[in-house]
Amino acid sequence: MRWWVVILCSLLLAGCGGVPGGDTPGPPAEATEAPRWESPEATMEALREGGYVIYVRHAKTDLSQSDADTQNLEDCETQRNLTEEGREQAREIEAAFRAWEVPVGRVISSPYCRTRDTARIAFDTFETDPRLANLSDDAGRGEQIAYLRDLLSKPPPEGTNTVIVGHESNLREATGVSFGEGGAAVFEPRDGGFGHRANLPAGSWKKLARR
Repeated sequence: MRWWVVILCSLLLAGCGGVPGGDTPGPPAEATEAPRWESPEATMEALREGGYVIYVRHAKTDLSQSDADTQNLEDCETQRNLTEEGREQAREIEAAFRAWEVPVGRVISSPYCRTRDTARIAFDTFETDPRLANLSDDAGRGEQIAYLRDLLSKPPPEGTNTVIVGHESNLREATGVSFGEGGAAVFEPRDGGFGHRANLPAGSWKKLARR
């Protein structure tokens, strides 16, 4: 009768999803993400240790304006620019980072005026990288997305965080993450890739600055 026991055990194992080391598919990709922090305060506390890449979307802009000449991004008169509220948002970002003593190393900005102004007000020193420009429909679109994903995967120097100041479209296409003007997302580089750890909404900066 032992052959009945063998069959019964096999059926039970199959019903439980297979034996360890078999061909059963693993968990979906999102299940491997690192745990999210519970609050903006917890996020800022974690950032104090360094080791993360922080993607900041440019602060609030005047939506009645448009980008009329993307070939000359030095001319702010032909672009959508920060409003006074946007400039205040950037100042709140600066105050929040200072209040929580978040260590910032490299700051990289898109070449658009609204991103450079946000970076200048919030972080003072920054470098401009044309590969972070607002996504277009030309042949370089895929290269821009791949470049951003590579930046999000690079661990910053020990004890610092890397900051990228850019556009929503680039981040959405590269990661699926999206949020409003003046907000930020935190990524953890690991194993040649990255994990999305948290978002910091634009409305959280003022409270964080009052720490």
